[in-house]
Amino acid sequence: MRVLIVGVGNIVRKAYLLAIKKLTMDLGVPLQLVGGYDINSETLAEFKKQAEELLGYPVKTFQDLDAALEEAELVIISTPTFSHYEIADKALDMGINVYLEKPPTRYSWQLQALLDKARSMGLGLMIGHPRRFDPRFKVLKEIVQKLGAPLFIRISERASLPQNDSWRWHYDLSGGVILDVGIHYVHLINWLLENDLKLEVRARRVSEASRRWGAPDWAELILRSPETLVSVEVSWVGPKGASESAICLETFFKGASMRLSDLESPGWYISQSSGNFHKIRYSALYSSPIEAFVEEVKYTFEGLETGELSKLYVVAEESLRSMRLLEEALKSSIISS
Repeated sequence: MRVLIVGVGNIVRKAYLLAIKKLTMDLGVPLQLVGGYDINSETLAEFKKQAEELLGYPVKTFQDLDAALEEAELVIISTPTFSHYEIADKALDMGINVYLEKPPTRYSWQLQALLDKARSMGLGLMIGHPRRFDPRFKVLKEIVQKLGAPLFIRISERASLPQNDSWRWHYDLSGGVILDVGIHYVHLINWLLENDLKLEVRARRVSEASRRWGAPDWAELILRSPETLVSVEVSWVGPKGASESAICLETFFKGASMRLSDLESPGWYISQSSGNFHKIRYSALYSSPIEAFVEEVKYTFEGLETGELSKLYVVAEESLRSMRLLEEALKSSIISS
């Protein structure tokens, strides 16, 4: 299957190229990276050099999107959020399967339109939510299924500030930290609990850049299901020079608790009221380990190869539900400086 990557920045070079290498060279999955598209020629050159060193064959680069798409059977879109819809819509019209990095689109109506078009054309539409494929969170899912819904979940993720001229500071383009980071956790909780959720949001503009350009850089998301209360704090207010992301997640059940912090350990600390205590360790990355991206791309490939497109649509539908929850909550939220 011929794969094109549109937008070859940070996450592509840190995760997707390594995932494609592992899938093709270690697991024998018949994917071929035909090339990458980006508007930045320097970024393209860095991508080409890394891709060819990793994969051992020539990889094309493009700055003409139409010419790039003509090469592909599957396109991975990792451009700024506000551009996802137009690129994905064009790809579907050309008969190309689509994999969208999160957030999938700026607005839920755009994702709904893409999902409807993909279904009507018999094409794949997958959304990149690697935490559902992350071995650490799969452990948590298994324990939820064993012990039942938790009583309380607390999540905190601090990411470093975007650059001052970044499109992320413009609320109409990015949705601020609420959408850019919050979508990870609304989707994760939807997947973990498989239950109707209610969501409240409050957000602030903390940094000078946030106040100048308008996109909130700190938010608290409160999710409620019939059995579980979830508090999610997301921010871009990490100090300059800090790690790119720091995540802490605590889950409390009746008689047991779990803690994951990538600042302390790359795995879970699990304790029980009986006094038992143990750790489960995995390779630490600032977001999700490479294994999560490998499993996610493999899941996409298998759905396309077998024609089980419904597997991909399930993820897209959960992402759509998460976006709608965020949008509905924002109608009544308070965003202050």
